[in-house]
Amino acid sequence: MKVYCQKGVPMQLHERIGTGAEGHIYTLLSRPDLLVKYYHPEYLQKNGVHIQQKVLLMCRYRSLFAGRNISWPLIPIFDDQHR
Repeated sequence: MKVYCQKGVPMQLHERIGTGAEGHIYTLLSRPDLLVKYYHPEYLQKNGVHIQQKVLLMCRYRSLFAGRNISWPLIPIFDDQHR
């Protein structure tokens, strides 16, 4: 499955390493040190606008959490329909 950055660069999802209420967590084929949260379609349909705003804000404030042992968004990722 492919996902895209804001510039439209495709990235291939690789191994699914977790699942939660909001979606699945995958590694990237080209960067196994990075993770991608791929939201469940029904969750995305219900909360899409909120999720996009939340991720953009989290990306903006990522420097506050640098060096901590947590997962934090670096960039927003989209599917082929820009969701």
